[in-house]
This record gives sequence, C-alpha cells and structure tokens, in this order.
Amino acid sequence: QREIETRKEAEEGLKRANIYNRNLIESNLDPIIVLDLQGKITDVNSAMEEITGHSRADLVGSDLASDKYFTSPERIGKAYGEVLEEGEIRDFDVELRNANGRATPVVINGSVYRDEAGEVVGLFIAARDITERIKAEETRARLAAIVENSDDAILAETLEGTIVSWNRGAEKMYGYTHEEIVGKSLAALIPPDNQQEFNYIIAKMQRGERIEHYETRRLRKDGKVIYASLTISPTQDAAGNVTGYAAIARDITDRILMEQAVKAASAYNRSLIETSLDPFVIVDPDGKITDVNAMMTEITGVTREMLIGSEVSQYFTEPEKAAAGLKNVYQKKKVRDLELVFRHRQGHETPVLFNATVYNDERGNVAGLFAIARDVTQTRRMEQEIRQAMDELQRANTELERFAYVASHDLQEPLRMVASFTQLLEKRYKGKLDADADEFINYAVDGAVRMQRLINDLLAYSRVGTRGSSFERTDLHKVLGQTIINLAKAIEDEGAIITNDDMPVVMADESQLGQVFQNLVANAIKFHGKDRPVIHIGAEKKEDEWVISVKDNGIGIAPEYFERIFVIFQRLHGKNEYSGTGIGLAVCKRIVERHGGRIWVESELGKGATFSFTIPAKED
Repeated sequence: QREIETRKEAEEGLKRANIYNRNLIESNLDPIIVLDLQGKITDVNSAMEEITGHSRADLVGSDLASDKYFTSPERIGKAYGEVLEEGEIRDFDVELRNANGRATPVVINGSVYRDEAGEVVGLFIAARDITERIKAEETRARLAAIVENSDDAILAETLEGTIVSWNRGAEKMYGYTHEEIVGKSLAALIPPDNQQEFNYIIAKMQRGERIEHYETRRLRKDGKVIYASLTISPTQDAAGNVTGYAAIARDITDRILMEQAVKAASAYNRSLIETSLDPFVIVDPDGKITDVNAMMTEITGVTREMLIGSEVSQYFTEPEKAAAGLKNVYQKKKVRDLELVFRHRQGHETPVLFNATVYNDERGNVAGLFAIARDVTQTRRMEQEIRQAMDELQRANTELERFAYVASHDLQEPLRMVASFTQLLEKRYKGKLDADADEFINYAVDGAVRMQRLINDLLAYSRVGTRGSSFERTDLHKVLGQTIINLAKAIEDEGAIITNDDMPVVMADESQLGQVFQNLVANAIKFHGKDRPVIHIGAEKKEDEWVISVKDNGIGIAPEYFERIFVIFQRLHGKNEYSGTGIGLAVCKRIVERHGGRIWVESELGKGATFSFTIPAKED
C-alpha cells in the first residue's frame, strides 16, 4: 500500500512539474523551442505557434532545420550544432518563416539542458522578434546619412560651446575639416567684432531654450565672413537633463547680399520643403498628395489639410494633361518644364513650369514623386514684351533694308550719268585746259567712282539678311580654298604666306561665309605693314561651337577702336593710305550674327591682329 501511495505521489508531482514547465514556457512572450539530441522539436509555446502559423501538434516531432520554419535551414542547423558543441549560443540571427510565407527576422539564444545525472538530453532555444529594432536601425542610418550628406552645416556642441560633431556640410560651409575643429570652441566660428553672440547663445542653451532661424555672421577658416541662418536645439540625456545642443546652419550669404527673403522651416524634417519659394508637392503612386509646402497652399488657395489626400491633378486647368504628366514621371523617372496652369479656388490662374522626379523607399522601390512648380507669370509677360519689341525691330529693319535698297537703285542711274560725263570730260579735255581744270576733273571722277562703290557696298550690306541662301552642309576647307583662289593676285603681289588648320563642316550659307573669309583675309594682306604678310587661319571647337580665327602680322589696331571697326563706313585710315569704303567688317559682323555667332578682334598696335568669329557646331 505504501508503495502504491508513493507512486501516486510521484505521478502527481510529475504532473505538477509538467504543468509548471508548460506554464513557464507559455509565460514567455518570445517563441520557445525545446529540442532533443536529434534536432526534433519536443515542445513549443504559443508564441512559436503564432509567429510560424503552425500548431503545436504540427511542430512537435518535426525537424527544426526545415525550410518550413526557417528561410535558411542550413543556418539554423549551424546554430543547433554550436549549442551542442559550446553549450550555448547568444544573439544568433535567422529568419522564421510563417505558414503564409512572411519572414520574421529574429535573434535566437540557446542552451543545452541535462538530466539528473548531468548528461545533455536536449536543447532550449528562445527567439526574439527584431523587426522593430531593424526598422529603428534603418531609420537611424537614414537620418545619419541625411545629416552627413546634408548641404547644411550640422554640428553638436557641449553646454560650454565645445564642438563635438561636424558633418560634411559644415566642412564645406566653414572650411574646417572634422579633425581640425572637433574639440575647439564655437568662438572660432564667430567674427571678432561679434564675440558677445557666443555668450548669448551659451546662456540660452544652458537655460534649455531653443533658437530658430537666427540670422547672423560666421567666420570661415580662410577669414571670409559669411551670413548664416541657425537653428539650435538643446539635447537631453535619458533622464531629461540638457547636456548640449545641436545646430543646423545654412549659408544665406547670396540671399542677404541680394536682399532676398528666404524663411527657414520651423522644424528640420520639413525644411527641405518649406524653404522652397516655389510650390512643392509630394505625390504617391496613386496621384494623391501626401505633403505640400506653404507656397502650394498659396497658389491654390486650399489649406494644407485639405490638399493632403486629394488628387493633385484637380488643381490644374487641364487635369488630364497634369495626370498624363504624372504618369510620364513614373515611366521616365522625371519630367522637366511641363507647361501647366494652376487654378486658384477663387478663379485666377497661374502659369507654371512643372518639374518632377520619383523617389524610392529604402528597398529601391518607387514610393512616389517630388514635384516643384515655377511661377512663370512674369516670364511670360516679359516674353510677350520681347516678342513685341522684336516684331517692331523687324519692321524697322525691313523698312531700313527697303530704304537702303531703293536708295541704292535710285542713286545708281544719276550717279552713272555723272560718272560717265566726268570721265568723258577727263578723256576729251585732259591736258587742253589748265592744271587746275585737270585737277578738278580728276576729283569729280574719283568722287563719282567712290560714290558708286559706297552705294554698291550699302546695297550688299542691306542684302545680308534678305538675300541670303538657306543653310546647308558647308565644308569650310572648300570655302577657304575658293577664297585663296579669288585673292591669288593680291597674294602674289604682296608675297603673302598663308597657312591653315583643318576646317570643319558646318551648317551655313556658303556664299556668305566665303565673303567673310575673303574680307578678313584681304584685310590681313592689305594692312601688312613693312613685312611680307604672314597669315594663319585657325579652327578650334569649343563646346557647341567652332571658333574660326584669321591671324596676321600686320600693323595692328589700338584697343579703343575694337568696336568701331565693325560699324558701317567706319575707317581708321585715309583713302590715300588704304583703299576701301569701311563696310567690309560691318558686313562680316552681320553675316556672322545671321549664323548665330559673334565676331571680335584681339590686337596691339604694330603687333598684328587676330579676327575671330564663331559658328554653331552643327552638321545637320
């Protein structure tokens, strides 16, 4: 009887122990797994059932190292082996797999358990869900990257003003590297005549006060004084005690110098939006607004609360065009200068250029887009005024060209008559009258001939813009070659030496560019001075244009005449010194400008001259 009672007591004690052990396992909020030495699950708690989506009945008796429960079975197998070998493991990271396929990151801790004889008979494993911890670490990493890569200077200081952290924006703004400034006093950044500000800031920080958008002067390492907008906040320890402060500084030197008012945001996490002077909006992939700045509320007349969650396209005069533009952003990752018109709730409209680009989440997936709209009301008004001015200028030029053409033609006939009769007088009566008469007749003939040249040159000048040919592919090497042929006699007479670079192919009026080459090379030969002419025609590509130059060793030009020589009928020498009407360079300037280029001269008296002009580098 005693033996039976003892056995019953033992069975009840074992039952109580099992109940106690189950309660002990179930009381743990983390998943608990009990294993035998073969890696089979002998027990789990409800937390394990919940995280895996499998019942205790399914789990017990199955292999732990199964892709049914873990995303990396071989890794959990490694953990199992380490527990058996070392007796325990700590913070071993794996991923539990739910029955629905969702993976949960966990860290596991495990240890062996022994029987009353001290022999290892199984393992205990506890798993802790670290999803929230990983999110927190990612958030901290993003914030750290934002701080480090921000264009703004972000630094931390002690209550005494000693700098303890310094980002790249601060290095760029102040010129000090992290190694040079950390450990130094904030006073190093304050101009000598403004040192009282240091005490002012320290006093406010020691009282735990915050400074926002404080505009002041700062001193760079190179001694340059800049203007900065500061936002300074106290930092606290875990007990809530103020231990120092963090400062964000933005270089506003340009804004101060140009007297432009730019207000900083009330909080750093909105500063990138609110500092924009243009309407700024963040849109999700469904076209719904998730955030806006104050300028967006101003241009639409709608409050921020009403804007958020609404369709962005409805605030434009052409919603379909706006929606198509947003769709285009997601296809091409960005859109530039899309012309749209905002409609204010009170009815007035604002034309804008809409620019947008997508942004990604931490996994690289498109999460939405950033969009900014530039008000172009004033620009459109100025463009209209410019168009009107250009139309008026075109009409004036047309009238001027018509006048020059008509005047040239109307003057030709009486001038030919004057020239013919004066030449007839010279032929019939030269030597038969006195010397004065011969001189007078000579002056009349010379004047008539020069007047004909002037009229012909004026006619040629007026025709540059109206009688030019369409632009075609033009080989400047060929054009230059024809110029050399045309000037062969002058080259031979003066013994000129002409060299050239390889010439490009451009879109141009071949005849007019030939005239430019001929005028410039002829001038280089004509104004050669005492030495034989040495001329080089160069060609150099700079960005999207060709620079063509004609360099000579002639008499040169004084700098004060650089602009004058391109004005019609302006001459620097008398007709007895050098022939010509003074229109050649004016014609060159007009032709070059018709081609979208510019012309200029570089020279010194007695040291030759280099005439250069540009032609857009286009071959089609």
